[in-house]
Amino acid sequence: MDAQTSVRELIFLERSLPFAFVPFRQIGVGLYDKALEERATWALSVYRFPTDVFGDTAGDSGYGFSTRETLLLYDDDRSTIHVGGGYTYNRPATEVARLRSPPEVGFNQLDFRATDFPVPFFVDSGPIATDSYQVINAELALTRGPWFAQSEVYFARVDPSTGSGLNFNGAYAQVAYALTGETHPYNPASGAYSRITPNNDYGPCGLGAWEVAGRWSRLDLTDGAVAGGVMNDLTFGLNWYLNKYTKFQFNYIHVFLERPAGVDSEADVLALRAQLDF
Repeated sequence: MDAQTSVRELIFLERSLPFAFVPFRQIGVGLYDKALEERATWALSVYRFPTDVFGDTAGDSGYGFSTRETLLLYDDDRSTIHVGGGYTYNRPATEVARLRSPPEVGFNQLDFRATDFPVPFFVDSGPIATDSYQVINAELALTRGPWFAQSEVYFARVDPSTGSGLNFNGAYAQVAYALTGETHPYNPASGAYSRITPNNDYGPCGLGAWEVAGRWSRLDLTDGAVAGGVMNDLTFGLNWYLNKYTKFQFNYIHVFLERPAGVDSEADVLALRAQLDF
């Protein structure tokens, strides 16, 4: 669900830590449709894997498969309840799986080039020689007037070329409250929620829409011989929507990093974004 929410609609500056498990922006073909009077969605796709951020593929043999199904259980005025789930199976052409993530400020977990990034990866499984890996997830979200809540849980299984299987996991839970009374509308086409639209745009007759939000996010990449680390993020967000097209966002992120060697650490991140889109 987090991946299906457009970056323009995100409540926080970036997606949650378990996004590292998602085979995002791969080149392939997909099928999608709605059902039950647009209360349900299904989608499946096959693609080359991995594809890096430039659209390049590594070799000719890699491929992947992903599917997601959702259901809007309840929809009454400004209240909704959404459930869903997904599954992905991937055989990398590189014969290597690598799962990693920085704190929630910038993501590039599937780039197989030797690229340096401004924000380092806090947790990193390192290259794992493997024929395939798979991920399953479940999602739950709801709205009630100005309240919005969303959560997901992920379980990943990597099958190394030698040795026993590796199990990784991640989860997040977030909640938001619109101080000015707006609600997040449900988008039946994507099975996800859109941003709020101010009841009164910023100007002589209004202050726009104001929203506060909080999120806990976790990614665990330690199992067996792989000591990738465990990261927990606590994020506070403040959003100001001037109108339908313009918003300002502030995030404070406190990071807890558990290192396998026993040397734990913490970090603080302050981030701002001004966004104009159409």
